[in-house]
Amino acid sequence: MSDSALPLDLDTIRKQYSTGISTLCEIANSSFYLGQQDKALHIMSVGIQLLEDEDVAPRDQAKLLLCYGGLLTKNSFYAGKPMEEAFTLLTRACHIAESLQETHLLANALDKIGEAYFFRGHQVTAEESDYDMALAHFQQALKRYETTPDERGICDVLFHIGRSYQNRGEHEKALPFFKQAFELAERQQYLLRKAELLSHFGILALVKGDQEMARQHAIDVLTIREEIGARIELAFSHLTLAEVYHTQGDLGTALHHYQQSYELGEQMQVRNAASAALMGMGYLCLDEGQLQQVQAYFDKAYAVAEAIGLRTGMQEAHEGRE
Repeated sequence: MSDSALPLDLDTIRKQYSTGISTLCEIANSSFYLGQQDKALHIMSVGIQLLEDEDVAPRDQAKLLLCYGGLLTKNSFYAGKPMEEAFTLLTRACHIAESLQETHLLANALDKIGEAYFFRGHQVTAEESDYDMALAHFQQALKRYETTPDERGICDVLFHIGRSYQNRGEHEKALPFFKQAFELAERQQYLLRKAELLSHFGILALVKGDQEMARQHAIDVLTIREEIGARIELAFSHLTLAEVYHTQGDLGTALHHYQQSYELGEQMQVRNAASAALMGMGYLCLDEGQLQQVQAYFDKAYAVAEAIGLRTGMQEAHEGRE
């Protein structure tokens, strides 16, 4: 390296740290969505050590904390890992954003903390207020995002608010938020979010009894996720398709997608999808009168849900066994 390439001042070092942290976050996010959860988290666990250097600017510290905390949140939901570290990192990032009085950064932090509350609400460690806390954080995030030009952030938080209402069974309240988010995702080609929104439109269609619309949405979701390489989400895509075909009475096609969902879920540690796929195969066997296999599937589904602390999965499996 020539002397001209050496960083000769603190400002240059800070810029290099900023570039390096952005690159680390991009690599970790890409690895995660390719289904390599352990690799992504390892990258972030190495990167977090950069925060020991006081030359890393506070904004870059917060960016690293939000990326790592966000991935830990999803990993906790998919694979049943403890949520405490995610909350610690995200809260730390929130405090930095507040100290900087940076609206966009604070909105991002509030949104991610909301996600952590939302996903913890599905676990055995859930607290009664988790879903309410999630919605409150999403609403605070939206107020702040709306004062910024960040349409992706607005799109994400609108989706999260809609999903919160849908989770409560308040489908009519969810729909306007989903529609606003979809308009942004469609216009700006946020394909990952577009696929997730189409998936939830499919759920709403199924609730209304429109099986054909639900099936088409599910096919579109699978196509988009395969095209953009979002492998981590494919287990859920096959699960949704399986449920639609199961509802339509096409048990052979339903079984194929349940099996795909289970295999992908186990392969990529998306074990909540694997548990749900086992439940689906159990109900399918029940429809076919294969009673011995029913019990085996429900028992296995319960074991998978229990291993990851998935409260909702354990409840469904227990009810199925009863």
